[in-house]
Amino acid sequence: EQMPLKIQLLGPVEIKFDDKPLKIRRRIERAILYFLATEHKPVSRTKLIDLLWPDGEQTDPRASLRTALSRLRRELPDPDMITTELDQVGLNLDRCEIDIEAFEKHYYHLKNILTAYQSDATLPATIVDQIEQALDLWRGNTFISGDNLLNYPAVENWRQQINRKLNHDRKFLISRLAEHYQHGGKPERALTLFMLLGRMDTSDVTSQCAALDLLINLGRHQDANNYCDTLESIYEREYSAPLPDEILFRCQQAHYRLTQNHAEEKNQWPIPLTMQLQLIGRHKELLRLQQAFFKGGIVSLQGELGSGKTRLVQELFQTLSPKPFLMLAPAREMEKGLPFSPIIHCMRHSLPDHIWEEIDPVWISHLALLLPELSRLTMAETQTSLSQLPEGKQHIYEGLQHICQHITIKYGRILFFLDDAHWADTQTLQAISYMMSDSTFAKHSLLVMASRPEETNRDLESMINQSFRSNPIQIMKLQGLTKSELENLAKQATNTPPPEAFINKLYQETNGNPFLAIEIIRDILESQGDLNTIGAAGNLPLPTSVHKLIQKRLLQLDETARHVILCAAVLGNELSLDLLQAVADIPPSNLSQILDRLLKSGLIQSTKSQISGKTQMHFSHEIMREVILKEASDLQLQILHHQAAQHMANDPQYGDKANLIASHFLSSADEKQAFKWFLRAADHAWNLGSSEDAKNAYLQAEKLLANNPETITQPRLSLMLYQQWSDFAYESNQVDLVEQIGAKLQHIGGTVNHPLLIGMSQVILSNACFLRQNFHTGLDLINSAIEYITIAGDNEALIKAVKRKGVISWWTLNYNEVENAAKLVLEMCQDDSLNEDLRISMEFNAKHLINMMQYTHGHANEAFQTAQALYNQYFHKLEPFDRLRSLYLLSYSSLISAEFEKCEHFTKKALELARPLGAEILEEINLVILSKAELAQGKLDQAYQHGLQALHSAEKASHTSMIIAANCILGDILYAVRNVTAAAQYYRVGQIREGLSNVSFYGIENKIHLAHLLAWTGQISEARQILHNCL
Repeated sequence: EQMPLKIQLLGPVEIKFDDKPLKIRRRIERAILYFLATEHKPVSRTKLIDLLWPDGEQTDPRASLRTALSRLRRELPDPDMITTELDQVGLNLDRCEIDIEAFEKHYYHLKNILTAYQSDATLPATIVDQIEQALDLWRGNTFISGDNLLNYPAVENWRQQINRKLNHDRKFLISRLAEHYQHGGKPERALTLFMLLGRMDTSDVTSQCAALDLLINLGRHQDANNYCDTLESIYEREYSAPLPDEILFRCQQAHYRLTQNHAEEKNQWPIPLTMQLQLIGRHKELLRLQQAFFKGGIVSLQGELGSGKTRLVQELFQTLSPKPFLMLAPAREMEKGLPFSPIIHCMRHSLPDHIWEEIDPVWISHLALLLPELSRLTMAETQTSLSQLPEGKQHIYEGLQHICQHITIKYGRILFFLDDAHWADTQTLQAISYMMSDSTFAKHSLLVMASRPEETNRDLESMINQSFRSNPIQIMKLQGLTKSELENLAKQATNTPPPEAFINKLYQETNGNPFLAIEIIRDILESQGDLNTIGAAGNLPLPTSVHKLIQKRLLQLDETARHVILCAAVLGNELSLDLLQAVADIPPSNLSQILDRLLKSGLIQSTKSQISGKTQMHFSHEIMREVILKEASDLQLQILHHQAAQHMANDPQYGDKANLIASHFLSSADEKQAFKWFLRAADHAWNLGSSEDAKNAYLQAEKLLANNPETITQPRLSLMLYQQWSDFAYESNQVDLVEQIGAKLQHIGGTVNHPLLIGMSQVILSNACFLRQNFHTGLDLINSAIEYITIAGDNEALIKAVKRKGVISWWTLNYNEVENAAKLVLEMCQDDSLNEDLRISMEFNAKHLINMMQYTHGHANEAFQTAQALYNQYFHKLEPFDRLRSLYLLSYSSLISAEFEKCEHFTKKALELARPLGAEILEEINLVILSKAELAQGKLDQAYQHGLQALHSAEKASHTSMIIAANCILGDILYAVRNVTAAAQYYRVGQIREGLSNVSFYGIENKIHLAHLLAWTGQISEARQILHNCL
């Protein structure tokens, strides 16, 4: 077999044969060899002549080329390595190994493959190997370095051109490899590659920023500052320019991290180690978590009770360097009905107080919905209005996202730990899902959600399943420790090698569960048992469950200590010392002594918040609390639950714990108070936008009502529940639920022959008709309701009914009734006995109806001025749906006044309110108005998109009037670009959907626009007939 000629041009030139350097003495022959090796195919003599002697300085260039080729053949090991045929000259590629040829084959093969992989995803190992093989062909950063070709300018220009092209291809592969390592949790390898990219192209800001980000995230702040100095010198020397803003921002971060020490604030895990034992086993899982942390993303950590999920995440935190900013959000079983409970805990105990001084007051206003104490940092008026908003849910999500972004910028990477996620409430999971969808955790943070597979949480399962579509979520399942790992655990706990018989029995009893194993070992140590004797006798006294261990530990306490630990169990996993003292009814000095004994027993643990400095108490494990509760009598539990409920109900700091207070009252058998507090809990949940939690609270209240014998004798309890519940169902657009509630109240009212209940049930049913756009049936119901309520003599209920009649009358085009209803409501609002909030709302709604009549009659400017005055006078006092009505008036009156930019502004503001509320029809109305405003300004693409959104939403919800309106505006848009056929199709669909139903405002508008198109296209007869019918 013939030896190949090795030509290496990617870096310093090396030409070898039989592994020995081959020297070609003359520069012109070397240039010919370089060119032929790079071309990979024969080239014409003319091309070589143009390259070597472009200016024709040779009198006979062809003779000079023949001479050069002849000399090159003599210097090669075999003259036949140069091939000539007619005018073509080339290398015998079968006898050559050329690095540039190998690199380009790798590159073009990989380029096609890599297009199938997103830049933020890791690559398969085979592809990574191929990229590294391609890059290993380079021995420097310059194509043909070390050989001066400046005497041949055309050759040098060619070399520079090829060098730029090759380095572009090389940088592409390096960049993809760097991104692979970055997202694969190997930041040091990624850093090396990004630094290389920054050296190869000193103007590559993206790679330089990536390198700085990695240095900062790795805690190498001095190296980051040094790199900034280097970059500053480069930009000043080569570009006579300052550092780009993107780089300067990161340099400021690095300098801040270097000069500020935040270790005291964030580098301590708040929950102590159990028995201060080192982590045993779990090394593979820990490595995966470490890689996930540096990559960024989401991990679902799953394992049975006591499998060591929290301990593993604690070990992750302790082993990371630098320490991340820890955000610990524990979910509690007793707080499942409290919206955002884990997040509230996280913000109170994980964030330093001074961080709020660095946040814009707008975001603080949003988050004050969760932490009322933040209201001191913002305007009281802003807080009051925001606290009433269900759309605050969206604001909360955005506020949390902003907080996380602020932390990553100032403090570095975040470790966000949602512990016991199987008990997390719906709103917490929705907030986390929102941040997941917006890539909050994708780059600069790791979210770990620990959960037990035996505890079902459908919202959690749904969130994880949906996340697979858009987020690189990892599922990690913890199994029990192996027998050898269990032996190491026992050895560490006892400071002596345990007998094999003991380990066998321990493994059999616990199945490798570390918590159960530790509790059993602790029990043996405390009873001073001899492991060798126990193992030899073969009768290891292992209890059948850990419950017996905890029972045994309880019996070792005195009666007072058992009373305190029971009170603590009633209150929940995390203990408030003030509340514990009140419920236990023990002086502070005595309580302190008892808590010391409980801490020594291992039943509870004490931690000091690194943020607030306050001492907090926790049960060592949730199972301990469960056993303590099972040991108590029902009477004991009832008394303690009632004491807890009363104390919390009378203390303003528990105002956001209405569901927990209701649960305590329910557990104490005080159903009357529980009913009242469940209604408060529902209202609080809906104020936070938690539809599911509100519904569950109402169901709890209804269950109590059904069991209450006073329901028949005191029908106002039913009215209290179903009126509040129906308002919630109406505002959240749950039309079926509105009908069900109306039917229930109607049944109760008919049973007891109570005119007020019957009347209000008809008001509720008319609301359902309104949502279904069955306006005439709704009007019949409201007229009947007014008769019943008048008999009952309830002024508040009558005002609501009359207002509803005015609204429905507008939709049936009965404008006289609208005006009459509005005037009557304003008169009734003069009643001094009315609730102030109700009076404001009803007064606004009456003026709202009058305002609607102004633009209905074509008084555009007057309508806009009135709408603006109502907005200024009432907006900050109104609840969300009335705010929507105010914005609707402004947007529509702006539209008909040709104030299109104002119309856009108010409509978009209305959409921000409507979407979180689930107010679909109001969203559709505003989308149609926005589309009209955009059409008037020539923004046809945006107008068409918003029109389609309105149509799809209306079709899905069967909102006939909005289907007509959306088809009409889409027809207008296509008519504007003279697509007459498509425009006519939309108008006709709107006409068909109106069908034989009653005449509607939108139906008339659609017909007029259709008639206009028909007239323009010469179909005068049909146009005239349509307009005649409209008139």
